[in-house]
Amino acid sequence: MKRLFIVFFLLMVVNFSYSHGFRSGSRNDEQAFSINWGQNISTFSYKANGISDPNMNWAFHSAYAFNYDHKFKSGLFYRPEIGYKHFGAISSIYNQRINWSLSYVDINFGGGFMIGKEDNNIKPYFGLSYYFSYLLNAQQTFGSYYYDILKEKAIKKTDYGFIGYLGVNYQIDPTHHLFTAFIEARVSYGARQLELNNNVNEDYNKQELHNLAISPYIGIRYIIIN
Repeated sequence: MKRLFIVFFLLMVVNFSYSHGFRSGSRNDEQAFSINWGQNISTFSYKANGISDPNMNWAFHSAYAFNYDHKFKSGLFYRPEIGYKHFGAISSIYNQRINWSLSYVDINFGGGFMIGKEDNNIKPYFGLSYYFSYLLNAQQTFGSYYYDILKEKAIKKTDYGFIGYLGVNYQIDPTHHLFTAFIEARVSYGARQLELNNNVNEDYNKQELHNLAISPYIGIRYIIIN
């Protein structure tokens, strides 16, 4: 987990040095830090022997993150982000409710495009990021029974995948141009197979388990260079 924070810190240092050293004469780029909070509506993309589970339902959990973004005059931007996210899913079998709860520390990096002129108060944007997540804890309840599936090594400790997002940035400080607010919708898909107890040598026992989430976010953005 420490490696995630080290990578994020190094990205910030390199970009800060580049912006204030080699590019000290440029006034065309905008750089900002953001804090955001989200509601994860998550489930599993689950298949056993190629057949999806019809009882798999969505679970509601929270997330929050801290990110940096560097926007060029063209509207293109890149942004690294680090945060916490809570995923999960709900299902049932034999009239017993099954609930999964997965907590991750997450780092992602990507970019996108912001639409609108420099003096526009409302600017839509969209982008795509690659994420890497480290599992902090994982729990499963089956009726009245509780299982620590991370301790029992029933699930992989890391996940990675892609996040597509679409949002709107709104200028809330038209005088000083220091703060903006934003709303954002994200779709996350885990590309890694999470199931550990998967005997790939026996087709009848083959299982596929991936994270899937739809997440609305709100946040505040502080512009440090404009």
